[in-house]
Amino acid sequence: MYRLILYDTEIYTEPEKTVDAYGVVSEVKQKEKTVEITLAKVDIIKGTAIKDNEKLLIYLKSSDYLKIGQKISIHGNSKPFDTAGNPGMFDASGYYHNKGYAYIVFADKAVITDKSYSYIKEWLRKISDNVCGIYDKMFNKHEANIMSAIVLGRRERIKDEDIYLYRQSGCLHLFAVSGLHVSMISAIFLWLVNRFPVNFVAGRTGVLIVLVLYGMLTGFSISCMRAVIMIIMSIAARLLGRRYDVLSAIAVAGIIILLINPKELFSAAFLLSFGAVCSVTLVSPYIIKHAAAKKLQSFYTAFSASFMTMPVVLYYYNDVPLYSVIVNIIVIPVMGLLFVMGVLCPFVSVLCAPLGSFCAGSVHYILLFYEKLCSLFSENVYGLRIRGHAGSLNIIAYYIFFIVLLIVIKMCKKTVVNRIVCIIAIIPMIFALTYGRDSARLEVTMLDVGQGDGIYIKTPDGKTVMVDGGSSDKAGLAEYTIEPFLYYIGDSRIDMWIITHMDSDHYNGLLDILNRSDINKIVIDTLVLPDIAEKEKEFMELLKYKNCFGKIYFIGSGNHIRTGQVDISCIHPLKSMEHYSNANDYSLVFNLNYGDFDMLFTGDISEKEESEISGNLSKCDVLKVAHHGSGYSSSDEFLDKTGAKLAVISAGEKNRYGHPDKNVLNRLDLRNIDADVTMNTGAIIISTDGKTIWENTYKNNIQKIYSATDG
Repeated sequence: MYRLILYDTEIYTEPEKTVDAYGVVSEVKQKEKTVEITLAKVDIIKGTAIKDNEKLLIYLKSSDYLKIGQKISIHGNSKPFDTAGNPGMFDASGYYHNKGYAYIVFADKAVITDKSYSYIKEWLRKISDNVCGIYDKMFNKHEANIMSAIVLGRRERIKDEDIYLYRQSGCLHLFAVSGLHVSMISAIFLWLVNRFPVNFVAGRTGVLIVLVLYGMLTGFSISCMRAVIMIIMSIAARLLGRRYDVLSAIAVAGIIILLINPKELFSAAFLLSFGAVCSVTLVSPYIIKHAAAKKLQSFYTAFSASFMTMPVVLYYYNDVPLYSVIVNIIVIPVMGLLFVMGVLCPFVSVLCAPLGSFCAGSVHYILLFYEKLCSLFSENVYGLRIRGHAGSLNIIAYYIFFIVLLIVIKMCKKTVVNRIVCIIAIIPMIFALTYGRDSARLEVTMLDVGQGDGIYIKTPDGKTVMVDGGSSDKAGLAEYTIEPFLYYIGDSRIDMWIITHMDSDHYNGLLDILNRSDINKIVIDTLVLPDIAEKEKEFMELLKYKNCFGKIYFIGSGNHIRTGQVDISCIHPLKSMEHYSNANDYSLVFNLNYGDFDMLFTGDISEKEESEISGNLSKCDVLKVAHHGSGYSSSDEFLDKTGAKLAVISAGEKNRYGHPDKNVLNRLDLRNIDADVTMNTGAIIISTDGKTIWENTYKNNIQKIYSATDG
């Protein structure tokens, strides 16, 4: 508790750019294009100093000459870990901070200052590399990468498409080295020592050493460390003539892991691993005993593990397939055979080629079976899932219902009644996780997309609208920003996607969404574009995807889109606009109205277009500042005409355009218009009931309240 609360490490948001440092190589990971090195026992010569227990994450182009345990000096440029700017986004800063890393260094070179190294760790790394090499020869690239992850913990080799396929079916845990893997290794070596003339103590001691070495080989993930500690306690109990108590073993494993790093208490890996093992050892036997369901033992084990860990999965990953219980009942029993065959492949292929081919064939067909099974469920019952973030109150309510279910099962004596109760009780449990997501308010979220625009709107009647979605400085905008946000809020359908104009920083994220539709399963009903004369020319890149949309509308000045009490009234461009010098000139400008609330969306218009539409403008409460705060927009006359209370600006950190322009910020300040910029605040969330306006900023979690004025 002292280390967790009082001895916290610093988060380095702006480390000095140039870094010269010494340290010890503690881990080496070969990525697709770079090498990732963990540098421990760091001594900073030049750059931002770090604490003694902190590490650096080093990226090099090559590291064939480096060995684990060697002391090296590095020179390069630092970079802080990215902080999540949007709901649902991966928080690299928090993740690596909890792992003890200070910041990243992109090193020009690494010079060995002490050639001595850790023989055991380097030997294990060579074994891992050699086995991966054998897998590469025996299997195709896809299967070799999966087996490297399953047997050796080399998850960095798995491709994104495989991760998505298994995640969609709720069995991504197959790629993690877990208790099943460690138990199989233990069983294999116990079987071997029992058939050799080795005394009991020496044989079990040898197995303990093998388990520790296997844990080191695979990187000692949380689930692997827990399993190794528990099996070591099991074997030690027999060696000492004591009774093995599984609850004591679970507790000791948890204590040891938290003594090493107390912050693991808040990691998904820790909560899922210990949640699953507690459900298997406590909840599942309880249900089987009181429901008299020994014939359905495998089902209740999978049921209890899945439903025990469901809130944790929703809290961290925002997506749970309800059919994962059935999938796991099928895949987990086969997992033992797959792992054994994967372990045997490198050895038997050397001793006996036909036997090696048999093992490789078994692996191939099991993986093919897994792939077909996951595809079958994803294609036919994909919608049978819970998507969206679970809050703390939802999780508490869920576990209260879960405890009530266990009590009722004990009270009911008849097996049939128990089974019916189990099925019915699932409904309020799921309801507890999803309750409170739908709001009676209009919600507008300006996402932090870097240098670009991306705005999500949720109407009180549940309709969803996206306005733009692109970035010029964030790669993988769909995968790493838009999709995680949609998963977080629980939406997989966009009723209307409005593209204000055809600058790539406003629409390339939509193209990514469409190209990844087989993975993200996001459905877009209607595409809305500006009504200009040269549609085929300007919108050609989007119109190639016209079959992906239910409808395509072109709107201009005077058009309205209504849903419930929400009205979108278009102000610009003029109908079938013909004369423009660039895409910014025909940007859609529209007013979003709900009750007394008005928000003006301005695309990338300049002062010229602002002047043209000034006669059609009315007072608004919130202004989406044009062109990311460019100095060529937001004139004095325009700002006076809009009379906004709040201005929101989407701009990327250290962008090359200097957005937002200081003069624009000064003009807003002179009119007492509060201005927030996404690069400083992260996502900006505005909600209103038509009378009151609430604004929340994601990074600093500050709330402001305004009164809407009937314009």
